[in-house]
Amino acid sequence: ASIARTVSVDLIGPVAEAIEAARQHGAVGGCISGSGSTLAAFVMEPSVDVANVAQAMCERFAEIGITAHPRVVSPQLRGAWDDARGSVG
Repeated sequence: ASIARTVSVDLIGPVAEAIEAARQHGAVGGCISGSGSTLAAFVMEPSVDVANVAQAMCERFAEIGITAHPRVVSPQLRGAWDDARGSVG
């Protein structure tokens, strides 16, 4: 682990626990994004309920009084895109 990641994890809260909760609900893993304002979990199997994965992560924070807001997104496989011009780059 890098020094920055170690410091971020210590300041953010139950990062390891949230990522483990995501794994227990079907995610293949997770990470901190940026300085730690976002945690992400990755789900590869279509049968996994991603909303449950996100909620399980939030619950680890709720246990220590931190409100977390789950967001579920899907990757865009087409690369950079401009609706007016189409593909960018």
